[in-house]
Amino acid sequence: METNEIKSWLNRGKELTKKIDSLKISLRIAEDRAGIKTGVREKTSNAKKTRGDGCLSVAALYSVELDCQIRKYESVVSEIQKTIDCIEDGNLSTLLLLWYVENKHWYEIAEIMKKTTSYVKGALFDRAIEAVSVYIPKHTADIM
Repeated sequence: METNEIKSWLNRGKELTKKIDSLKISLRIAEDRAGIKTGVREKTSNAKKTRGDGCLSVAALYSVELDCQIRKYESVVSEIQKTIDCIEDGNLSTLLLLWYVENKHWYEIAEIMKKTTSYVKGALFDRAIEAVSVYIPKHTADIM
């Protein structure tokens, strides 16, 4: 895989983490409107009780859909985390996790790692991309 393809594959974690955060806010709103305070399995039975006619409320249906989408995105982020975790060098894996999964800024990563921003953003990042490239599943080029 080319460097840009590797970064693109990893960047899904960054994008999906933002989407997950946004969907979780929407999920809380939908659950509040449906009167739901529990997990997915119990959402259907609680929603039926709130309407009284055996039908799910629109908010309850929407909350179930949101929860499913969140789980789908989380599984992709988990795949990215597992791939990054394969890197033996803790500094390199920490850098990639903080950048691609936790959405930290370069200065925050540098502070956490006790390095300069230019070093983290330059040489260390290049080494991290090179290190993770051997662990990215080969079939994912088609998925990107």
